[in-house]
Formats: sequence, structure tokens, C-alpha cells
Amino acid sequence: GLWTARDYLSGKELEIDVPLESKPDDPEACAMIQAEPVAPTNENALVPVAFYSEDSHYSLPKTMALEQIKTFYQLGIKKYPGECPLPGSQGIWPHEVPSTDGPFGPGTVDI
Repeated sequence: GLWTARDYLSGKELEIDVPLESKPDDPEACAMIQAEPVAPTNENALVPVAFYSEDSHYSLPKTMALEQIKTFYQLGIKKYPGECPLPGSQGIWPHEVPSTDGPFGPGTVDI
């Protein structure tokens, strides 16, 4: 799903499993959809951002890297260095969102 979302937001055409109106009884018929082009005045309009807690399974950051989906850490240090709004961050972007009671807490996001 993340791969498809990334491709859709980047403007690539996607094949969907919805019968075409011209062939409603043909299970092989499908449609193509494409996202609208991004307005040049807003570079962040269609950029997916991975936002996950420090309790997340180690495979999640690996998957984001594989799918080339930037994390809030990567975008934060590049576009907003020293401006992290999370309480207690002192402006420094953490790699993962802090969890209640730290990495061994209940897994709820603490923001």
C-alpha cells in the first residue's frame, strides 16, 4: 500500500481493479488513475512522510528506506534544522517519535 501511495502521489499512472464502465461484465477490464500534478508553489503538497514511534518494529524504517519514503526526521533536519516542535526535543529532530515512558512503554506516541 505504501509503495502504491508513493507512486500515486508522485503522479505515476496506476492500474486499478475496477471494471470500466464500457465493459462492466469483463473482469479483465481495468482503469488507470493518476494524481493531479503538484502545484509548483507547494513542494510539500504530495510528499509522503513516514511518522512512527520508537516502539515500532525494526522492519518499518527498513521498509521506508526501501520504498524511498522520507521520515519526519530526514525531512526535519533538511528543511527545518533546529526547529523540532516536540516537547523536550530542544529543537533536535529524533529519528523516531518518542513513546510514552520511552522505548519500553505501552507504545503510545508522546507528542
